[in-house]
Amino acid sequence: MTKAISMQDLSRVDGLQDLLEADVVLAVDTENRSDLVVFGRQTLAKAVENGQEPELKMLVVELDTSSEELGRLRALIIYLRGDPHKEG
Repeated sequence: MTKAISMQDLSRVDGLQDLLEADVVLAVDTENRSDLVVFGRQTLAKAVENGQEPELKMLVVELDTSSEELGRLRALIIYLRGDPHKEG
């Protein structure tokens, strides 16, 4: 399941709930549509390897990478979910 939201949506309770429930969080630049895995890189790699990608809860956060939004998203993920670089 994939859901797309904006950075502004993360200021609401339901947006934060989506962030907490997501297995994988992707940031997508609103200008050029490039994407970046911000949380769940190992989970995504394992799911793709095992053919289980459709079972993941993926959250796509649309943002402007030329602004501070990517840094704010990363900080929010670290605060709510822990450091994604320390995934086990």
